[in-house]
Amino acid sequence: MKTFGKNSISSILRIAIDLMLITEVIALLYRLVPIISKYNTIYGKSPVPSNDPAIKYLFYTDISIFIFGLVAILITLQLRKLLSAFKKEIIFELKNVKRIKIISVLLLLYVLSEFIFALYKQYLGIHIGDGFGMIEKVSITDIYTFKSIVSAIDFKLLFVSIVIYIISCVFLVGNDLNEQSTLTI
Repeated sequence: MKTFGKNSISSILRIAIDLMLITEVIALLYRLVPIISKYNTIYGKSPVPSNDPAIKYLFYTDISIFIFGLVAILITLQLRKLLSAFKKEIIFELKNVKRIKIISVLLLLYVLSEFIFALYKQYLGIHIGDGFGMIEKVSITDIYTFKSIVSAIDFKLLFVSIVIYIISCVFLVGNDLNEQSTLTI
């Protein structure tokens, strides 16, 4: 397997990661426009201010997508640094362990923020029909049942975050073994 040069796997991965980073930045900037317009409609000095729960629901949906975009950019930057280190044949170093742990923590923070936004959107979702007289006031205990709270957790990303953290622990053990082998005469 060729590891260096124009046609190497690491060069192709570097180009793919750079293209992905550019695409993520453009998409994130594109998602900023509806957030600003909805913020101005809800909280700003819009000609027609709105207290409509549907607009708030869409506003918080856009914010959660924006947060996902930020997390994706930060993860891509860490992957880019990891790939550069691997290309230089620096594998089991503490910097790489730290980078992998950062990826794990970023995913965990995204899962937690998405959980909070999902619970708030559930609350807003119940009240969307209030303006049309379709829904009666619902008590908070009817909104947040065990099933609704559990369904707000993204278990797939939580699992991926845990697996990536375990991989960072494996890299830490690899770092310790690498240091021991360099100290051995």
